[in-house]
Amino acid sequence: MFKVIETFSGIGSQAKALNNIGVEHEILYTADWDINAIIAYDLIHNGKQDLKKYEKLSKEEITSRLSKYTLSMNGKKPATQKAIQSLKYDVAIRLLASIERTNNLVSITDIKGEQLPEDIDLLTYSFPCQDLSIAGFWHGNKGRN
Repeated sequence: MFKVIETFSGIGSQAKALNNIGVEHEILYTADWDINAIIAYDLIHNGKQDLKKYEKLSKEEITSRLSKYTLSMNGKKPATQKAIQSLKYDVAIRLLASIERTNNLVSITDIKGEQLPEDIDLLTYSFPCQDLSIAGFWHGNKGRN
């Protein structure tokens, strides 16, 4: 079985591609900092979240745990601590659960080589598709004709 680290994972197109071509694999870690992509990846690949173990945490505890990550609200620039603190409780709890359930290392700029296992078979990264798609308009990109 392939041991995979999926960086710039987005919603998990690399994992989906491996599934589609029938490659047995295990995603050891993901790495993406976009809050919406993190939650979407988790739901797409792992199904409904069981949030029971997180529901006992206060908003402050959740925010404190999230503050150790470099997260982004728009996939382009880091979110401020104030922005993370302003997340609604249900979003913050889902975000924390998603990061932990997908072994998300979050921002590629924060990952150290010693955090990664030596026996991986494949390290992937997604091409920045937003620059080439209509989604790029959300970020002020022109896209491609």
